[in-house]
Amino acid sequence: LDLRNELEDLKTEIDSGEHERPAGGTASGKRSGIGRWAMVVVGVLLIALVSWAVRQWTGTEPGPVQLRYTPVPLTSAIGQDSGISWSSGDEFIAFGRTRKGSYDIMVLPVAGGEAEVRVEGTGDQVTPRWSPDGRYLAFISTAEPETFVHLVPPHGGTPRRLIATDLPTLDIDMLSTAMGQQPWSQNSRTLLISRRTGTGQVAIFRVHRDDGTVEQVSFPPVGSSDLSGTYSFDGKQIVFVRRKDSRGALMMMPATGGEPDTLLADQSDNTMPAFHPDNQRILFLSDRSGPTSLWELDLDTGDLGRIWFESHQLTDYSISSTGRIAFQPFWHDTFLFSVDLNSGIRTQLTSHTKDNHGARFSPDGRTIAYHSTRDGNSEIYLHHLDGSPETRITEDPGWDMYPDWSPDGRQLIFNSNRDGDYYKIYIANSDGGGARLLLDRPVTVHSSPYPVNSGLVSRWSPDGRQIAYLVTDEETISLWAVRPDGTGTEERIRSVESFDWYRDENHAIFTRKHGSQSEMIAINLLTGAERSLFIGPMMEMDVAPDGSAVAFCYGPGHMAMGLAVLRLNPPDGPDGLPSVRGEPEYVVRTEGTWHVHNGGWSPDSKSIVYTQDQDYGDIYELVEEK
Repeated sequence: LDLRNELEDLKTEIDSGEHERPAGGTASGKRSGIGRWAMVVVGVLLIALVSWAVRQWTGTEPGPVQLRYTPVPLTSAIGQDSGISWSSGDEFIAFGRTRKGSYDIMVLPVAGGEAEVRVEGTGDQVTPRWSPDGRYLAFISTAEPETFVHLVPPHGGTPRRLIATDLPTLDIDMLSTAMGQQPWSQNSRTLLISRRTGTGQVAIFRVHRDDGTVEQVSFPPVGSSDLSGTYSFDGKQIVFVRRKDSRGALMMMPATGGEPDTLLADQSDNTMPAFHPDNQRILFLSDRSGPTSLWELDLDTGDLGRIWFESHQLTDYSISSTGRIAFQPFWHDTFLFSVDLNSGIRTQLTSHTKDNHGARFSPDGRTIAYHSTRDGNSEIYLHHLDGSPETRITEDPGWDMYPDWSPDGRQLIFNSNRDGDYYKIYIANSDGGGARLLLDRPVTVHSSPYPVNSGLVSRWSPDGRQIAYLVTDEETISLWAVRPDGTGTEERIRSVESFDWYRDENHAIFTRKHGSQSEMIAINLLTGAERSLFIGPMMEMDVAPDGSAVAFCYGPGHMAMGLAVLRLNPPDGPDGLPSVRGEPEYVVRTEGTWHVHNGGWSPDSKSIVYTQDQDYGDIYELVEEK
C-alpha cells in the first residue's frame, strides 16, 4: 500500500505538470513527455499488480488511502492499561490498569496529571464505559459470582450493582467485549450489555439504568455469541459482533430492534466495532492482514481501509464524539517455570519472548514439549532439562500447538491448522519426523479469540489406546475419543469445558459451566456415574498422573489467576471415583502484574510446569500527521 500511494502521488505530479522537467530543446521535451507517459503506464501497471497482490493476501479489496497518524502516549505504567473510554467532553479517559494482580478502574485527565484509582478490589474491574451525560461509569466486576455490571460516578461515589451477566469469571476476552465502545443510549437512561440467556447463548440486552429492567435485543443462532453492542452517535443504529469459531462478523440493526444486517463476514477475526462521529464509517479491530490492527468500513461504499500507524498488536481502542482516537497496543513476556510442590521452589526454565504455552513433561521426566511463537507463528519445541540446547520439532506456516506425549514417549500429538482454517489433530514421532494428520475433523482448541493460552486441548489416555479431544457442535462442546490410528471415533461426554484422564482410560475429570464459574466433576466413562468435586472460578485443569490432585488456574479474575492444587482422596465405591480433601491450595500466587497459565505435571506427580505471563500495554492517542 505504501508503494501504491507513492505511485499515485507520482502520477498526479506528472499529470499536473509539477514533476520537474529537464532543461533543453524540443527533442528533449518530446523525450521527456514520452518518458513521463511511460512512467505513468508503468505506474498504473504496478498499482494494478499491487492491488491484485493485496486482494490475494488479505482476501479483500484495498480500501481508500488512509491518513497516517503518530501515536502520542497518554499513560506510562508497569503492567497493562486497557478498556478505554472517553468522557463526553474529551477531558478524561477511563480505563482498567493491572496494579496489584488484577484490573482496577482508573480515571485520567487527558490534558495532564496522574491517573486516579476509581474502583479497586478483588477480581478484575474491566470495560469502563462513560455515560453521555457524564454522570456514570458502567463497568463489569468479577469480584462476585455472576460477573455483575456496576455503575459508579466518575469522580467520587459508591459503585452500585446493576445486573448479572453470568459471563465466565476468567474469560478476559469475553468480558472485555461485553460492552461496546458506545453502549449508552443518547439520554444515558439505558445500556447495551452482553449476557448469557437461559439457554446458554450470549446475546445483547438493553438494561435500564435506574430500575434494572431488561430487554433482549439480539438473538444469535445456536453456537454464536453477540458481543460489543454499541450505538451510533445519532442513536439510530446499533453495531455489534456475532462471533463463531473464532471469527467475528460485523452486524448492524436499527436501535429500535429488528433483524440485523451483515456488514462484514469473512475468515478474519473482526471485533470491537464503533461508529465514527459522522455515523457513516465504522472502525473495528481485525487480524485480516497479520497482527490485529485498526480498520475502517465505509457504510456507503463498502470500502475497507486500514488506519496506518506504527504499533504492536492492538487489543483495544476508543473513539470520542469529536473523533479523537485512543488505542492500546499489547505485548507480553511468557516464560516457562517449574514448581516443586514439596519445597515450593520455583525454577525458571526458558527466557524466550512472545507466547510460550502448553508445556508437558515427557514420560521419563527429562524433556518438556511446548509451543512457542518466537519465530512468528506457533511451533513445537523440546526443552531438555539436562541443559542441552532446545530442539524445534515442527516447522510449518500453520500454527502447531499443544503437544502431548504418548505414554511410551515415542510419539507426540498436537493441534494444527496447517492444512486449512480449522485446527485438527496431528501425530508425529517425538523427534518431529513422520508427522501426519490423525483426524480429518475440526477440533476445539480454544474458546476465545486467542488460541495460544487456552486449556481446551487433546490428551492421550494412560494406556495409549485413545486420544481425547473436544468438538464444538451447534449446541455445546463435547468430548470425543479416537484411536491413535485414526479409527474408532466416539462421543464420550456432552457439555465439557476442559478434560483430563483420571488414573486409567475408564475414568476422567472434567469441568462444565456453572453460571459464571465452573464445576469440576469426576466420571466413570463406562457407567456414566459422576461425582461433583468443586465449584469455582477455574480454567486449564490438569490431573496428576497418580490421581492424587488436580492443578488448575484459579482466582477471582483472569489477571489475578494463580496456580492452585486440589488434593484428592483415593477412589472409593464401585465406580472408582475420588473425593476432595480440603480446599484448593495456591502453589504459585499471582504477584504484581503477572499471572499464570497451567502446563502439566511431572511423571512422579511432585512438580508442575507452568507459564508466567507478564502483560504490557500503555494508552496512546492518534494524532494526524501534517
